[in-house]
Amino acid sequence: MTELATSADTQPRLAGRDEALDQVCRAATTPGRSLVVVTGPAGIGRSSVLDRARARLTTQGVRTITVPVLPSERDRPHALTSRICDELDAPSDPDAHQRLTTTLQQHTTPLVVILDDLQWADPDSLRALSRQPASAVTFVCAHHTTTTQTLPPLPSVELVRLHPLQPHETSLMIAGLLQAKPTPAMIDTLQHGSAGIPAIIRLAIDGYRRAGSLRIVDRTAYLVPSTQPPTPAPRHPGFDSLRRLGSTAWPVLKALAVLHPLGDHAPALIAAATGNTEIDVEHILTGLEADELLYARPWRFRTPLLATCLTSCLGPYERHELARLAVTALWDGTATCEDPRFLPEQLVNAGTLIDPDRAGTTLLEHGTAAIVDDEYFAIRWLEAAAERVTDPQQRANALFLHAVACGYHADFTAANDSINTVITSYTDRLSPEAVQETQIVRLIGLGATGDRRTLHEIADYRYHALLGDDADQIIGRAFALCFIDRWAEAETLLDTTRHIWSHGNDSAVTYGNVIAFGTALVRGRPSTYFDLVDDIEGHCPLFAEQRHQPGLLNAMARALLLIGEATRADQLMAAHNLAPEHTMTATRALQASAVGHWDDALTLARLSLATGSTLGHLLCHTVLCREMATILTARGTINAARDMIDSARIAETCLPHLLALAEADLEHALGNHSRARLLLDDGLSTAEEQGIVVGTDELWLRIAVHNLTAGAHADASDAVTELKQLAERLGTGRARRNHLLATALVHDDYTAAGEAIATARNRGQTPEIADTLMHLLQHTMGTPALMREAYDLYGDMDALLPRAKLRRLMRDQGIAVPGRSVTNSENERLLASLVADGLTNRELATVLATTEKNVEARLSRLFQRTGYRTRVELATAILTGEYHPA
Repeated sequence: MTELATSADTQPRLAGRDEALDQVCRAATTPGRSLVVVTGPAGIGRSSVLDRARARLTTQGVRTITVPVLPSERDRPHALTSRICDELDAPSDPDAHQRLTTTLQQHTTPLVVILDDLQWADPDSLRALSRQPASAVTFVCAHHTTTTQTLPPLPSVELVRLHPLQPHETSLMIAGLLQAKPTPAMIDTLQHGSAGIPAIIRLAIDGYRRAGSLRIVDRTAYLVPSTQPPTPAPRHPGFDSLRRLGSTAWPVLKALAVLHPLGDHAPALIAAATGNTEIDVEHILTGLEADELLYARPWRFRTPLLATCLTSCLGPYERHELARLAVTALWDGTATCEDPRFLPEQLVNAGTLIDPDRAGTTLLEHGTAAIVDDEYFAIRWLEAAAERVTDPQQRANALFLHAVACGYHADFTAANDSINTVITSYTDRLSPEAVQETQIVRLIGLGATGDRRTLHEIADYRYHALLGDDADQIIGRAFALCFIDRWAEAETLLDTTRHIWSHGNDSAVTYGNVIAFGTALVRGRPSTYFDLVDDIEGHCPLFAEQRHQPGLLNAMARALLLIGEATRADQLMAAHNLAPEHTMTATRALQASAVGHWDDALTLARLSLATGSTLGHLLCHTVLCREMATILTARGTINAARDMIDSARIAETCLPHLLALAEADLEHALGNHSRARLLLDDGLSTAEEQGIVVGTDELWLRIAVHNLTAGAHADASDAVTELKQLAERLGTGRARRNHLLATALVHDDYTAAGEAIATARNRGQTPEIADTLMHLLQHTMGTPALMREAYDLYGDMDALLPRAKLRRLMRDQGIAVPGRSVTNSENERLLASLVADGLTNRELATVLATTEKNVEARLSRLFQRTGYRTRVELATAILTGEYHPA
């Protein structure tokens, strides 16, 4: 477990072991208790409890010594007893039992002797320990569950049984190891796969990390892709106890890790693989069952994740041979398996030991079927299929589908490898649509991986490896121009060459229209984009193919959400019956953010960023990061919001001016008003340079408010004029609301204020309604009823910072703040969030609109009430869910 400090008092808790640790330490210091035995199955954490008990007893002033128990001495009579006596400087005596008894009776000060792995002790020593009379010496031992019958239940012996972790305890353990909060899906995977055994959880986490599937976003841990198995290092310490089972049992255990899905057919195949007889294999498996590693007949692992992790210990020959035996048994009908992934997985592992064409054809079938719903295995099987098949057409199809699968699941490096092979050898075997789709995947990959140099080369006609005919190459160049925010050039290119690409293949026509209408949206003509949405079938021939529908619908929905048209986006997906499982997480995140379901929005947005699925999609990644930063700022995690903005800027994705709004709000919260205004101006300048209009109405609204607050009324009035022109040009509900709101604030226009509120309410987006009311209330243009409405709306979104501002406004205007206990709890929670986020006392004072002295007093009360002594402890408690506000 990750240590935060070295002393016993500051070590992180052992998840789920508080009561056991208390019991051990209490028993160890209870007069008359000579033996305390911590029991439980392998991997349950007996040694960890002993280590913590020793540390705690030491801090309590109790002397402890540790005597190792060696398996090599198991058959030597009184071996352990003799070494205990030696550690205690006992006089020599030929009678080992009497020597121990005499030595213990001579001790008058409390002493605790720690003995780990007591099951390895010789029988004579075990009997001697269990029969010791009460003395000042207590033995605290760890002992395997299956052998505790050797210790008779005497009054002087106390057994402390460790049980598997419950799901909430597993969550605490993972958070402690990763310093990140695991998702419910990750908790479920590890809980089910480990059966709550801590050592298996630790082994699997290290394996997921090594496999590259453990991702952390905003201190939240994900397994991505969720089906990718963990691959711990073959020499991981978690395997040590299994290796000690012996040179006969270890190979059998590894073979079973592969073959257990074959059920009753597994023992015979294990015998063939290991050179044992089937009877010997059954005998070994029975012993492993006694060690609580397996369930019997059919033989299977008690902890599925252990079986998965064990396969990483296989050598190349072992892996190939076990796979060959399994595939042969399935193909000749001597074995069956209910797991649909087992056969293709073993076809991959068998390599060249089986018929390559049959294997390749089978892998191609399974990989094609898994493209949408089983990303890890689809990519793995299609890659292997391309290596196995010998027919050129089949290989071209496998490479193409592998590239599509990789692109669909954001593995663009692997996608480009297959695409390069296609370009080199197989373009003549693909349909024109497939060639264009391959090129689009490659361009998305260039955008996702930040290869802006190649994108510029394509945009500037300096790249001569674009695929397809003239129409395909035009679309490719237009894509590249959009990725580097040269939207005006893309629009001009498509307008002047429409007579070429509009008569191209279905792929060219589809992507040509999607880009053309998209540039119109970005350049300030949303009504043109609505024409695309209203007639997808007419503009996008590929929409007739079902596999293209989810991608096209998601892209269009995200474009609508970018301009605030959440209702239209919902209607689009409902009209075409887009199944929930085919709605991308990024799309769902933006939908949830728009309507104020911020918990869902953050969860989905983090998952999208963890998978990397947004990086290659135009009009997606930047706006998703902006929405996350906005929510995080409102909830008092300002530095986390800044990290989100910085990560988006580093990725150099499209439409960077959209980030200016969220970053300016962040700086305003910290009192950096000049910095905030500079960010807004820079955002507008960037948009103007790139010929971009989308999103500028929101920047102009903030500039109008900033000028008004600064007393620059003429400049504020100019901003209102800009917003009027934008509202007329864009024609969206959001642009209209922004113009009405600015008019109300700058010109004290109560009619415009009422229209702004009505417009926001009609649009039905909770954050927009709440922000509209907040702006008006901050400029004394609201009523107590509106103030309470805004307060409740922000409460529904758990927006702690705006709620705190409204409480100050209420007090200033003599309006009662509802719910005193709720208010106190929320104030403490906001303070705790800001502290855990790393803000200094000066920054805390600015954000909370108070003095540093008041901040210090509030912090003292917080730490006194919770018992946490440092900001690090508080941050960890918030992360693990152990912090509970007053």
